[in-house]
Amino acid sequence: MSKIVLQQERDFGSKINATFVFIKQEFKPLLTCLAYMVLPLALLAGVAYGLFNANLYKSIAENSLVNQSTLPFEQLMAMFSGFGLLYIFVSVLSGLLLFSTVLSYMKLYKQGRENITPADVWSVTKGHIGMLFILAIVNYILIIAGTCLLLLPGIYVSIVLSMSFCIMVFEDADISHSIRESFSITKGKWWSTFGLIMILGLISGIISVFFSLPNTIYTTSLINDPGQIDAFTTSVLGVLYLLGVYLVYVILIVGIAFQYFNLNERKYATGLIDDIESIGQNAEE
Repeated sequence: MSKIVLQQERDFGSKINATFVFIKQEFKPLLTCLAYMVLPLALLAGVAYGLFNANLYKSIAENSLVNQSTLPFEQLMAMFSGFGLLYIFVSVLSGLLLFSTVLSYMKLYKQGRENITPADVWSVTKGHIGMLFILAIVNYILIIAGTCLLLLPGIYVSIVLSMSFCIMVFEDADISHSIRESFSITKGKWWSTFGLIMILGLISGIISVFFSLPNTIYTTSLINDPGQIDAFTTSVLGVLYLLGVYLVYVILIVGIAFQYFNLNERKYATGLIDDIESIGQNAEE
C-alpha cells in the first residue's frame, strides 16, 4: 500500500477520508505502540473510574437515608478526593500520552520511517510529554479566561489551541511558539477547523457510546438500591469504557493532525518546496 502524503492541502471531505485511511493502513503498528505506552495508564484510569463510581453510589445510598439535600455536595466532594482525584490525574496524564504517542507516530511516518516500533515512538514522545503537560495547563488557563469573558471566546480559543500540540510535536516548538503559531495558521480557517473537530468528535462520541453501554446498564439497574454496587464489576466496566474511549479518540487526534498539515501547507507550502527540491536533486543525479 502506498504511503499517504501528510503535508498536503486537503478539502473538508479529503481530510476526513485521509483520517480513516491512515488509521486503517497503520492500525496494527499504531495499536502496538498504544498498547505499550498508553495501556498501563489507561488500565489504572479505568480501575480508578470504576472504584470512584462504586464509592459514589455507596455514598448516595448512605446519604439518601439521612439527608437527600446533601447529595450534590457529596458527589462534588467525591470527584475531588480519593479515587475521584486519582481518576482525574491519571486520565489527564494518559490522555496526553495518547495524544503524544499518536502524533509522534505520525511524525516518524512523515519522515519516511518504515516498521515503526514502540521504542521508536517513545524516543520521540519522551522529549515532548513534559512540555505537552505544561502546554495543556497553559491552554486550559487561556480557555477558562476566554470562557469567563464570554462563552464564545472560550470556544474560539479552544479550537485554535487544538493545533498547538501538533505544532509542538511536529515542529519541536516551545510553548510560546506553539500557541502563537496556532493563532497564525488558523486565521481565516477557524470554521473549517471547528467543523472538522465537531464532525470527527460526533463520530467518535457515537462510537464510544457502545463502550459505555455496559456500565450505563449496570449502574441503571442499581438506581433503586445503589448500595448494592460491586467495586470489582465497576472496575472491569470502567476499564472497558475507557479503553474504548481512548481507542476511538485516536480518530479525533489523527484528524486534528491532518488539519494541522493542511493549514501549515496552505500558509508555508513546505510540502511543495520539498517536492521541488527533490526534483532538483533527482535531476542532478
